[in-house]
Amino acid sequence: MVTSSEDGTVKIWDTRAASVQRNYSHGSPVNDVVIHPNQGELISCDQAGNVRIWDLGENKCTHQLIPEDDVPVRSVTVATDGSMLVAGNNLVCRPAPLVHVCYWTSGR
Repeated sequence: MVTSSEDGTVKIWDTRAASVQRNYSHGSPVNDVVIHPNQGELISCDQAGNVRIWDLGENKCTHQLIPEDDVPVRSVTVATDGSMLVAGNNLVCRPAPLVHVCYWTSGR
């Protein structure tokens, strides 16, 4: 199981032992995290506007994407075939909220 947290971390949990197996630091509150369909990567997003790809084999962040400077990224998701990553925010504009979505393709 993976979790994101306001303490600025992404954690991988062993649910059988109720303990943290891995802990990745963002440096700002983490809004969302998903497991890539290849099971070898996590994708997370944070309040500082970063989308990070964590390689579980190398145990480190291998990519950092910044869709817009200083705009929190609220949500991330990955296509079931791993071909596309989508991240979204919710800027507040008057007279109505605006949802902004960014996407990246794997180049397959």
